[in-house]
Amino acid sequence: MTPTNAPVQTTKPMPKVLRIGLVQEGKIIQERLIKAGENVTVGSNFGNTFVLTGEGVPGELELFSSEGSNYTLNVPEKMEGKISLKDGIRDLEELRKGGAKKKNDLYVISLNEDVKGKVVVGTTTVLFQFVPAP
Repeated sequence: MTPTNAPVQTTKPMPKVLRIGLVQEGKIIQERLIKAGENVTVGSNFGNTFVLTGEGVPGELELFSSEGSNYTLNVPEKMEGKISLKDGIRDLEELRKGGAKKKNDLYVISLNEDVKGKVVVGTTTVLFQFVPAP
């Protein structure tokens, strides 16, 4: 027998975190969940979040910047990739031409929790998406 006046528990959705996977030669070589609020750097320098090797890899690139609970993707002019948005899949070139803000030598693309995509840094493909926090 259950009481009719029992309080109803509502579950608040868990916040999402950034999940990043690195792919080289068709194989996932590394995968990591990024804590909310952390910036993500990639490059050949050892202090980066993800250390990459190979031709065309910068020393350091802040690929994802945290602005409170939101993230931006920061891409240089020549970087290739695609992002899945609410209105479809967009190429980085298309986003650079139509709406990405330019900050210094990078294009800044605002991300939300529904976005996923991939960008290529040197010979490494960086896959990203937002997933529920563990």
